[in-house]
Amino acid sequence: MKASVLFSLFFCLILILTNCSSSQKTSNASPLTSFEQVWIFQNGKEIPIKGQRDKITIERSAFSIRFFNQQYQPASDEFYAAQIKSLLLADGLDEVNVGMMIDDTPHFRPGTGMACNRSGKYEYIFFKEIGHHYLMYGDENSRRLNLLSQTGKQLKLEFDISQFNIKGDIIPVTDSTMDEIYFSILLDRNLNGTIDKGELTQLTVQFK
Repeated sequence: MKASVLFSLFFCLILILTNCSSSQKTSNASPLTSFEQVWIFQNGKEIPIKGQRDKITIERSAFSIRFFNQQYQPASDEFYAAQIKSLLLADGLDEVNVGMMIDDTPHFRPGTGMACNRSGKYEYIFFKEIGHHYLMYGDENSRRLNLLSQTGKQLKLEFDISQFNIKGDIIPVTDSTMDEIYFSILLDRNLNGTIDKGELTQLTVQFK
């Protein structure tokens, strides 16, 4: 009887020590860094976009879109680029979704990437029925984005937005009158030509 009680106590002690060890390992584990995160940056603050579809409210002033992507290297067929469609109507967000072939989408199909300004960048964003912003970073001499930092092959990049082009009229964000604008943000990170989970962000930006 005594032996049975001692064995039970010993077994319980082993379980307690095992659980404590497991808990300690879990609490000391480093959080994963997600290179799928997209942010809106304004006035020194990064606002993380949550999930595939989100809505945020910002000041009616210049802002930027931040995200991770790899270096654009056409010589080795590594066409890493962000494709961003800006919209005045929310209905346009429903035209693109996860699982679609990029070539079959109205926003991002071949031939819809818009030319940038003479500076080599987009000095304003366009709101066109057909056309999207094709954004990449090759190096400091070949780029449409700002390089913020680098982690291995992953570049943290930034797309500045301070003006809108609406039917040819250039309007500073501060002078705009829209209550909301909308973005479909696509990053084909594995270059497979398909919109996979984690590659599409559909964002509503509401101005105060």
